[in-house]
Amino acid sequence: MNHVIDTGNKPVLHSVLTIAPGWEGESVAKGPTGIITLACQDCKQRNYTTTKNKKAHSGRLELKKYCKFCRTHTVHRETR
Repeated sequence: MNHVIDTGNKPVLHSVLTIAPGWEGESVAKGPTGIITLACQDCKQRNYTTTKNKKAHSGRLELKKYCKFCRTHTVHRETR
């Protein structure tokens, strides 16, 4: 939806953003899939977020990823 606002000699076109009802404050990931945070095991910095199916994989996820604070590839583990 566009609205034209008269500012004297030049009309200015403004766009109005409407948000669908029911989207305020809801998380994108629903159901058994949840968003998890991965933290470096060496420096304990939380560097990455990803999704995980919590029903299929109940244990903590461990991946070898690049840590920009350590400047090397280290093991990143799921945090709570």
